[in-house]
Amino acid sequence: MSKIYDEALRPSGVQASQLAVLVAVAHFGERGASAHALADVLVMDRSTLSRNLRPLEKQGLLRVARAPEDARLRLALLTKQGERVLELVYPLWLSAQQEVEERTGGQAPRAARESLARLVKALGDDNRPKP
Repeated sequence: MSKIYDEALRPSGVQASQLAVLVAVAHFGERGASAHALADVLVMDRSTLSRNLRPLEKQGLLRVARAPEDARLRLALLTKQGERVLELVYPLWLSAQQEVEERTGGQAPRAARESLARLVKALGDDNRPKP
């Protein structure tokens, strides 16, 4: 399925996995997003998140800056170029979404999302046994 999305998004220069990061950063707006907050939203460990942030920063789609209230905290912020890419990507993503739904009858993606949501909830940090 990711191959369908990556192929559809190719004109934007962004992969599906990168799009998720960009959308999450955009969600936090001008206040920026800490690595901890992004990792929580994306259900991703921080080292994986860091590996995903670097290429987006190199492409100029986001920037990482120190938080004004705490210089130890680094925040990811969407750049103007990142905003433009999100605008370009949205119709491409919708096209890929439509293709996936047409090819699967529409029910499989929904069932997969619901199953993944149950897995995330069941395996989340809050459900780990306490030592």
